[in-house]
Formats: sequence, C-alpha cells, structure tokens
Amino acid sequence: MFLNASGCPDAELSVVWTDDAGIRPLNRRWLGRDRATDVLSFPMGEGADFANTAGDLLGDVVVSLETALRIARRRRASPDRIVAHLLAHGLLHLLGHDHVASARRRVMMRAAERSLLRRAAREIPGLRVRAAALPARVSSTRATRSRRATSRGPAPS
Repeated sequence: MFLNASGCPDAELSVVWTDDAGIRPLNRRWLGRDRATDVLSFPMGEGADFANTAGDLLGDVVVSLETALRIARRRRASPDRIVAHLLAHGLLHLLGHDHVASARRRVMMRAAERSLLRRAAREIPGLRVRAAALPARVSSTRATRSRRATSRGPAPS
C-alpha cells in the first residue's frame, strides 16, 4: 500500500523488523555511528555493482521496533502510527529523498512523509495521520554514503 501511495505500484522493497541490537551494527558499519537508530534505508540502485541491475527492486528498509516503541511512548502515540511513519521515511530515502543536506531538505522530507502517509491512510484501515503523533525528527539517513565507492554489500538480515 505504501508503494501504491508512493506512485511505484510495481516496485518491490524488503522490510526488516529488528531491535536495537540488530540495527546498531548496521548503523555502525554503514554510517559510522555506534548506536541504535530508528530506521535505515539501503537503496538497491546505488553502488558500483548494482546501479544498473536493480530493476523494480528499490532496496531494503530496516526498522528497529524497539526504538519505535520508545518513540511511541515518548510521543504518547500509537506504535502502529510510528512504525508506519518510519516505514514511509525509509521508503522515501529509497526513492531518493534526503533530509541531511540542509534545513530546506528536512522541511521537504517532512512534507513528503505527511503526503505519503495521507495517501497510504486511504488504503490502510485504521491508519490516521496526525502531525502531532509523528516524530519531530527522524534520526535515520541513507545508509549508502559509506558504501558508494564499494558495492552494495550484503542485504541486512
């Protein structure tokens, strides 16, 4: 449903649900940050070996459910809503959106997240989007910066 809402109904992505212990080594390896994070994206269309072979496969999104639950408690929001937001955020990274480069891009990413969640909410029963329930800042980034010069590397498991 998120793929339909993003305008990529025929695309595919892999979603990995993990905990902080599972996402921390990925964050350390690909972004050089030795801590857990909420969501990481691994675009398939980047990297020397995979740029021309990805086809309709967008890549991998890894979500720490442990972090999502902490965010939900802190924001007094539904865990489902937070997980939906993190999935949307990761998908937007796979589609090329970035929020790290500038404040302007952060604002654009936030607007894209809201728009994607609103479109997806039309297809997902019970998903309601309220800006107050979304994390004020999502700490993920595209996890390919460190590996652009290398190859795609192993898919997270």
